[in-house]
Amino acid sequence: MYDWLFYSDTYMPLLALVTYLLLWNKVSKKELILFYYLALNVALFFITNVMARRGIHNVFLYHFYSLTEMGLISFYILRELLGKSLKPVIILVTGYFVLWLLNILFLEPLTEFNSNSLTLTNFLLLLLAMYYMLELSKKDEILYFQRLPTFWIVSGFLVGCAISTLSIVVYRFFSLEGRNVEAELAWVIVAVAIIIKFALITIGLLCYKRPRQYTRHSHLLL
Repeated sequence: MYDWLFYSDTYMPLLALVTYLLLWNKVSKKELILFYYLALNVALFFITNVMARRGIHNVFLYHFYSLTEMGLISFYILRELLGKSLKPVIILVTGYFVLWLLNILFLEPLTEFNSNSLTLTNFLLLLLAMYYMLELSKKDEILYFQRLPTFWIVSGFLVGCAISTLSIVVYRFFSLEGRNVEAELAWVIVAVAIIIKFALITIGLLCYKRPRQYTRHSHLLL
């Protein structure tokens, strides 16, 4: 019943990736990290879904995905969008890596689904997305935020991570309790969060279809 939702981790980033490729010459170079992120999602989750359909153990891939996502998106938001130095990115990713490794060693080995590190990834990316929005609110660009590609892209991470953080916690709770029906429903919400995230990212990329223009005097977007 929910198959089409559970495959959203493949077809939604594919939609965003195709949009990116169609607008390749118009998309800002600062979005190149996003291109790699989208390609990673399409490739990795296509593989995990095929493995799942064939009954092959695939949860170890989710461990490495959460680590890669943390590295790519923290670099994207802090370095590419906010222009910060590499130092805060390195500190954040290093701290996350330590917790990620400890989780594998003592709590959730590679043979188990990494609900802890995945929750932490979503929570930290949520904070980064909120930080970006705070910084954006201090700039003149906020006057035409609805036409800013990065506003929609970061909103995708903000909304998606906000929903996923709580949903994954609920999923883990029901899974440990052996309440599989409730756990499946919790994961449906995660799937919906994925749809929302990549839909907003796609909208952001489509904003590049219309180049930004400014008047000489007002400096507002036409």
